[in-house]
Amino acid sequence: MTNEIRIVEYAPEYARSLAEMWNLSRDSWGGGGPMRTEQTIIAEHESASLLNVFLAVDGKEVVGYCSYSKYPNAEQTMYIPLLNVRPDYHSKKIGKSLILRAVQETVTRGYPYLDLFTWAGNTKAVPMYKKCGFFWEKSDNYTHMMNFMPLLLQMEALQPYFDQLDWYVDGTRELAVKPDGEEHAGFDLLTYTWANRGQAMRIDFEKSARGINRVETDDFLITTEIEHHELVFGSRYKVRYEIVNKSGKPLHYKMTGSDDKEIQFTAEAQGEVSERTVVEEQFVVNQPASPYSQWDIRPAVTSEWLINGRKLLLRTGITPKKPLKLRLQKSQHRSVIGVPNQLTLSLENQYREPAAFTITFEENSLLTLPRHSFQVSLPASGRCTVPIDYSLQQFGFYNASIKVEAACGQAEALSFSEKAHVLLKGYSGIYGGETEDEWFVANGAYSLHLYKKNNDFRMNYFDQGSPVSWGCPKLGKPYSQEFSTKQAAHVEWVQDNETIQLKAVYHSEDFPGVELTLITKLQANGFVQRHYEIERGQHAEQSPLYLQQPLYCSLTNSILPLNDKIIEAGNRSSAEEAVWKAQNFSENWLFINSEKLPVGVCWHSGVKLIDTNYSFSIEYSIGNVASGERAVLPPMHVAFGTYTDWLEFRSFATGKQDNPVRPALTAPIELVIGNEGNPFVQGAVTVTLLKHDTAPFAGEVEVSSRQERFAPLRLQCEESDGINKAGFEIAGYRYGQEAAIDLVTARYRSTSTLTEYTKAVFPRSAAAVEQIRYPHESGQLLAVDNGVVKIAADPSFGNVFHSLTYKGREWLSSSYPVPGPMLWWNPWHGGIGIEINGLSARNLYEESREAEFVELTDGFGNTWSGIRIRTTVQQHQDYRGLTIEQYALLQPGTAVVCGWNRLINKTGKALYNEGVSAAAYVLPDDRHDESWVSGKDKDIFCCGAGQGGYQGDGVIRFGSHRSEDRLHIVNHPARSEGAMYSNNTVIGYYCKQALWLSDGESLTLEPQFYVFHNQDLKIAELNGLNGISFRLNDQ
Repeated sequence: MTNEIRIVEYAPEYARSLAEMWNLSRDSWGGGGPMRTEQTIIAEHESASLLNVFLAVDGKEVVGYCSYSKYPNAEQTMYIPLLNVRPDYHSKKIGKSLILRAVQETVTRGYPYLDLFTWAGNTKAVPMYKKCGFFWEKSDNYTHMMNFMPLLLQMEALQPYFDQLDWYVDGTRELAVKPDGEEHAGFDLLTYTWANRGQAMRIDFEKSARGINRVETDDFLITTEIEHHELVFGSRYKVRYEIVNKSGKPLHYKMTGSDDKEIQFTAEAQGEVSERTVVEEQFVVNQPASPYSQWDIRPAVTSEWLINGRKLLLRTGITPKKPLKLRLQKSQHRSVIGVPNQLTLSLENQYREPAAFTITFEENSLLTLPRHSFQVSLPASGRCTVPIDYSLQQFGFYNASIKVEAACGQAEALSFSEKAHVLLKGYSGIYGGETEDEWFVANGAYSLHLYKKNNDFRMNYFDQGSPVSWGCPKLGKPYSQEFSTKQAAHVEWVQDNETIQLKAVYHSEDFPGVELTLITKLQANGFVQRHYEIERGQHAEQSPLYLQQPLYCSLTNSILPLNDKIIEAGNRSSAEEAVWKAQNFSENWLFINSEKLPVGVCWHSGVKLIDTNYSFSIEYSIGNVASGERAVLPPMHVAFGTYTDWLEFRSFATGKQDNPVRPALTAPIELVIGNEGNPFVQGAVTVTLLKHDTAPFAGEVEVSSRQERFAPLRLQCEESDGINKAGFEIAGYRYGQEAAIDLVTARYRSTSTLTEYTKAVFPRSAAAVEQIRYPHESGQLLAVDNGVVKIAADPSFGNVFHSLTYKGREWLSSSYPVPGPMLWWNPWHGGIGIEINGLSARNLYEESREAEFVELTDGFGNTWSGIRIRTTVQQHQDYRGLTIEQYALLQPGTAVVCGWNRLINKTGKALYNEGVSAAAYVLPDDRHDESWVSGKDKDIFCCGAGQGGYQGDGVIRFGSHRSEDRLHIVNHPARSEGAMYSNNTVIGYYCKQALWLSDGESLTLEPQFYVFHNQDLKIAELNGLNGISFRLNDQ
């Protein structure tokens, strides 16, 4: 540490050191969050809505940080969003210096208040905050700190005293780590005290209005008294001021009352105070236009005083209350037109004495009420509920005007009207509405909600919220938070045929002359389109404009296009969601498989997705809009339950037709074997654990072999290393004599979790695959043998592979050498074949075919040897001109068979949406009743006695109760559907795919893999096989 810590303003040249400060401070913030870099710091501050960022700098190192902005939740209030001091610089008063700099900035800007949030356990910082002028507000839900010193330092009547007293050094208030304040008559009072060299001063603030309630100096005392903080509107109340002259010198006062929101206070008084004077006046509490939230500054009994000519402003907050608080609620059951139902009316007497009320509902075409009027008597502050029977006539927004007559003691009876509303949605109806909290439109079961308090925008399906919402728009640059508290100037809803539109118009003060219009359209199927329009007035300042639209998404169970891969994010915690960075999106969409309805979000490819605090934002670079012109920005779309398949939504978002081959989904952390995921290995083996998010590994990565073909290897990763790819080169991989499948496991132990990833590895031998011909009278039988498995086909028998042996035992059921009847089949071949809708086995049997040995290379460069059966359809009327190629392929020394089919269409017509299935008839045991099958359910289906089936999740297993060997048939679960069926005679496997084949084109169908092992394997362990693909020379 140098001798001097400087407080400077942020500039990009500090970004690298600032990133280091945050990385060194992570343990102070719970140890979470991503590592920062110079680039992320610059990007964060370019898109931030901050007025200032103050840095504490030691030499060239940033050791402290304090951001500064307007506070969105309270008027005339500035805010410290974030304060941090590097851990090795704690206890050096750096936090104090940053806070005092923010207090001075607030005074300089002429604002009266400064707020921040912290946490109750921040025991070191809370006393420092209090010493710097903050009070800890009493609350069960948050630790909110409020600072009124900027107001006091600008108050003229107090200046002589702050000239003698140092407001920071001479403060004497208690700095305990607990909430502040004393309650009196419902008022929450917060007290500053100072003393030094025989001088003292005390100032009490009333919290709800953030106003001075009492001032006591060595010269005078002035206090404010009102009977209670919560007062029922519609009446006059007294306010009592007491002024005491302590100076022994003449004291002249002049008081002028002023109106503030619902408080009407017209009063004037003046005079001389020799010892003590009392001023009593009356004020009126009027009915508020809307309820106050917990954050709103309350209306105040406000009076301006001149004490010997110096100005002092007193404000004591009042919460206006209705005589009767009421709320209309529906039951959890959906309403049905014409069926009797019930609403609940909750009532609370807000007088502080017993009262009687008469409540009368007006007629309304939406509901039929058997009873319209109700009488209720309640004790002081008493509550009750009243059931309201109704019958729904049509779906819509019930916005009833309710007349309330209140009688309380000797007070004059009071009558007022109140709005009570409830949204009664069904699968039909298009309408809009307004409540004290929001504007909304509904189209059937879907609705859009624009909240008045903060301009957040949300979607609902019936009462279920969406995992996607929008924050308030921000004009820039620099980006303004003005619309986080400023309501739209005009809102309307318009029906356009089957669509309803919500239009909100905003007038900017931070960018004078700029009008921003948000137009959102809702269809009955949950499809939403929203866009902005910007217009510049005739005399508005000409400068480039930007717009930032915050987009809040819960990315649990989401599909994300990142770095040219499709990532299946899965069930990740909120702490981990922040690692999905906007810069890594390679396409303009995301898709969330939420619990009930999936949601797709897409934006125009020409706009920019950026990272902001705990969210994404869409950034529009609008440019210079000329005076009097209107710019229409590209739309954003949300499909709430409209698309059930992410791939279909992706096609809409990108404007591109689906690829016939469905893209594979990639896990957020992926175990990759060999060259880019090649599961077949020979020689040195590469194992890589790859993270697709931006958070690097932080912990230990270990790889091991289930068959102990190599010793466990470990890599210790520090987060600061920035490693997203943990790779291991295994030069001494032990292949051995047996062709057993190996299971390679990677274990990642971070600071908080332990996760495992396992993949099957298929060691290859150096031996060749043997090709065998067996001539006979009708032709010849072809077989290939890799020393572990052997497969055979005889084209004279049919277009099937009739034999598959593993360790010398047959695993296929077939009628070879002669096809014949079997149950409902005639002829039945069994084995491994192909089934096409409308093309029977008998018709296929009658077509010409041939078989030959082939050698093919897959996309990884693996060489396969096997048999191809080619059938040319010439006789069948519908399929004449179709060529069917069936392949069964082996690699040396592996217990794997790859079977796949190819169709060549020269029929003169398109073959669209036709069903085609690869079929296999399996023989796990010579005795049918000793065979079993298991699919995606863990239960085992025992064959022989009855019939049944299983749907697969990418793998179906076949085995015998008398043997540990089992056959796994693997398919790509996203591109085909694998299933089995068994009865008392056969066990069949079927892999169905949709056929979309134009005339003159060929189509390679998804392969199936027949894998032998002595233990059950999962699809997650076998899905490396689904990366195998073939492309023939004529394709």
